[in-house]
Amino acid sequence: MRHQEKIKIQRRRRRKLFWLFAATAVSALLFEEQAAVLYVLSALAICGVLMVLAFSNLAARDAEKQASASEKPLTKLIQIPGHWRLLPNNQESSPMAPPPYSREEQLQQQHC
Repeated sequence: MRHQEKIKIQRRRRRKLFWLFAATAVSALLFEEQAAVLYVLSALAICGVLMVLAFSNLAARDAEKQASASEKPLTKLIQIPGHWRLLPNNQESSPMAPPPYSREEQLQQQHC
């Protein structure tokens, strides 16, 4: 077994033990009717989650996605008499051809 696999197994084991200990501690606090301690622990946990969210670099990730998306559009907008349709770039369609309707669109048109 490689060293990296052993480390992964140890991390899983530690994570499992942590959650087991946390569940046991919460159960013990509930059994002892220590609601105030549970409120404090839950507030600290929420603060921790918010700190992780605050320090994550979401703006840079979104800017990177936006830059890669603007290189080549995945769809094109075509006009068919009475309709505007979004078609994938790899699908060719003449302006006069009927639009390729999905099953849901066909059902909606029947009910109108």
